[in-house]
Amino acid sequence: MGGNNRMRVPVGALSLGLLAVLSAPSSGYESADRTLEVRGFIENATHNRSGRGISKSRNTGQLEFSKRLGEVGAFSAFSLHGTLRGSYDAVYDLNDDEFGDSSGGPVSFPAPGNPAFLATLPMAPPFAPPTQPVFAGTFGPAAAGADGAIPLPGTLGTIASPANPNDGLLLLGDDVHNFERGSVVLAYPSRPCDKDPRGCIDGYLDFDEDELEHPEFNDRLDFLRE
Repeated sequence: MGGNNRMRVPVGALSLGLLAVLSAPSSGYESADRTLEVRGFIENATHNRSGRGISKSRNTGQLEFSKRLGEVGAFSAFSLHGTLRGSYDAVYDLNDDEFGDSSGGPVSFPAPGNPAFLATLPMAPPFAPPTQPVFAGTFGPAAAGADGAIPLPGTLGTIASPANPNDGLLLLGDDVHNFERGSVVLAYPSRPCDKDPRGCIDGYLDFDEDELEHPEFNDRLDFLRE
């Protein structure tokens, strides 16, 4: 497809990074009898986020067709139209350390003890809470050599256990602040569900890397737009 590419850089995107959209002009075909029309385009949208690098590099192709069949049975004018669309997001290959199978890692963050708060709970925690700020990259009872934090259900009570390893994790918002003021900190698993199933919900939020890279090619046949 020939023609000049165009690039758009929204001013609002400059605060977090750069957004570039490159698209080829729509190209088409029309049959000699004008009963068949086919048109399509290819577009690339690449986002670069400060502190993360490339956060999206989506390549989209769309094909639209229209076929006029004339009189068919009881119909005096019958036609068939369709739109097909597919995409490939290369960020999971280009920036694998941030978004793909190799993203995340072990985390640690300030976790000051709060005995006064814990004393209000119906059941006392099964460990002595720390009274000084500590880095709680490894959670669990202090008696087990960990830093001490409230155990998580369904994970054998600790992070850095076989069911909940301290790996493949990122801290929510760590690219915009450094948690020095003791705000709430959330660690989340960042790898696709075929690599790390923590936080994945079967049949709803359970995408593997192929499904993230090619979101339209799924069980619902989303590539059939119309």
